Amino acid sequence: MGPAEWNSLTALLITLWLFAFTTTVFTVNFLLGHAIVPSLAHTGHLPSWAKRLRPLFYLVAIVAFAADVFLVRQLGNQLGIIYVIYPRSLI
Repeated sequence: MGPAEWNSLTALLITLWLFAFTTTVFTVNFLLGHAIVPSLAHTGHLPSWAKRLRPLFYLVAIVAFAADVFLVRQLGNQLGIIYVIYPRSLI
């Protein structure tokens, strides 16, 4: 493996870590906006003004989901390095 392969592998791993991070951000914000905040506001554990935060959680979730879609496309383009490093696939 030469420097070009290492650079490609580094880019692939960075993209994988970013994908894991943005997926976590999407999941947490979607759960907060769709389930947790309304439930806690309804039972009185959160003040009533907390319901106004729901659109913010949804907005962050949408942005994170868009980043996930972009990163999946990037991963599809970057996975070719695996076949350069391992030319034969295992069964």
